[in-house]
Amino acid sequence: MSELAQQLIEREKRERTGTLDLGNCGLTELPNLSELDWLRKQGSCQIKTPKFV
Repeated sequence: MSELAQQLIEREKRERTGTLDLGNCGLTELPNLSELDWLRKQGSCQIKTPKFV
């Protein structure tokens, strides 16, 4: 996982904004986000990930 992605995930763990944009992190696979259960529970949640081709 890229350092940027890790930083964004750690920030979301602290701030709990309900939004996590990993689209520009250069990921080749999705990280485990199961600890961020509020992202799935909130209706306004938004998770942006890269499109894998």
